[in-house]
Amino acid sequence: MNPVVRIGRIDYLNVWPVYYGFDLMGIPHGMTLHTAAPAELNGMLEEGLLDISAISAFAYAKNHKDWMLVPDLGIGCDGRVMSVLLVSTCPLEALNGAALGLSRESASAASLLRFFFWKRGLACMLDTRRVRSPEDLEGLTGGLVIGDAALCGQWREKFPYVYDLAELWKKDTGLPFVFGLWAVRREAVLQRPDALGQALSFLLMSKATGMKAMERICQRAAVEKGLAPETVKDYFTCLDYGLPPSHIRGLVHYFHCMEKMGFIDGAPEPVFLNSHAPGLAAMNFSDSERPVIPMQKCLSGARYQEKAAAGL
Repeated sequence: MNPVVRIGRIDYLNVWPVYYGFDLMGIPHGMTLHTAAPAELNGMLEEGLLDISAISAFAYAKNHKDWMLVPDLGIGCDGRVMSVLLVSTCPLEALNGAALGLSRESASAASLLRFFFWKRGLACMLDTRRVRSPEDLEGLTGGLVIGDAALCGQWREKFPYVYDLAELWKKDTGLPFVFGLWAVRREAVLQRPDALGQALSFLLMSKATGMKAMERICQRAAVEKGLAPETVKDYFTCLDYGLPPSHIRGLVHYFHCMEKMGFIDGAPEPVFLNSHAPGLAAMNFSDSERPVIPMQKCLSGARYQEKAAAGL
């Protein structure tokens, strides 16, 4: 049994507020921090190389029997997201048969793009690859670009059609979209509840600290990423780092869409870890307004929504 709690961090600007406490105060004793693209973190958590990590929503749907979610911690948006883009030389409706490059870095974004093609009856040739600059899509009709590359790249200079996938989802479904979640391996909860509780408490404190320092985070991001300050502020305004009931509804609907497409065997209801679970008393959810119940009675997505709406 590894005594160190291993935590995963996405290597994108969008998680800076969540990990601000780590950046400010350093990594506490008994914890390690591993930074990588979402798809890589998905695999590390699945293989037991991490205990807690930011993960793609799609990865949770595939591994929900082995993972539990941290309440009120996610990366979602109700409309545009600015950092998950389909870029193309022709309109979306004309992409049937087109060859597109598909970023290998996010399972949620890739599955979301496939959903739009499926819904519109489009059959595209998708080549999973590195997509960081327009040159990476040379010879193709377009492709999926995500993360800082989408936010910072000069995509509109080469591609006349640029679609924000979260905005498309909102238009198609009327719902918010949740790209990222934070998950914990169930076996880690059972084997090391005290250490895990301390790590989760620090993670939530880190997020709370970041939420109070957004102006400073925006200033730093503008300098380090070479973006206009107003662009950075606009970007963070798009993002929601909680999981309000509307976002849970969007997440559950996304799971059902993935089930209809045959990508997953059954749409799971999100199950959340609880601060009152045995050994997790050190966790502090004061930043949260969502309900929690004992771990042995894990809260499903549907009941979570009902209780949250009732203010319980």
